[in-house]
Amino acid sequence: MLQVIRKLNQFIDRDKQPHGLNLAKMFSSILLKRNFDSVGSWHVRSLFLGMMHFQDKYNEDLERLQRCDIHYLTPDLRIVPFCAFNVIPEWYRDRIQKKFSIPVEEWEKAHGQTLEAGLYRGIMRKGKPEAQMGCAMSEMHKAAAESMANDNDDHKAVELRNGMAGA
Repeated sequence: MLQVIRKLNQFIDRDKQPHGLNLAKMFSSILLKRNFDSVGSWHVRSLFLGMMHFQDKYNEDLERLQRCDIHYLTPDLRIVPFCAFNVIPEWYRDRIQKKFSIPVEEWEKAHGQTLEAGLYRGIMRKGKPEAQMGCAMSEMHKAAAESMANDNDDHKAVELRNGMAGA
């Protein structure tokens, strides 16, 4: 392990890495500390590009499905590889959508808001006050966090959190 850390600098051109970014330090931190904070610092400063060969009924590759590293978590908590989810829609996607989907009107009635209210609007809106920037749902999340932190009545916080779960 120590040899790997020592050799990291051979693979990094410090002149070409962005100012303020120390890749060798980040990698060595991940290898040495082995915790989520070090991995998190990498994810905050990196971009993951995932590419895959599209599969369908005619070119399905079971070996590739077993190696797939991107997954869907279904509402009934099953994990389905992305590569399989859309291969044969009748197997996963269509069944899951049919089983768990509800009409928009029913969702809006159950949650007491419109889907339009929860759409992401971007972080900045020129000429608008700060209160009108960002995602409309962020106010609900902020209220839930404040309620959980300040309110001794955990029942209200759980109720608020559960109300956001379907959002």
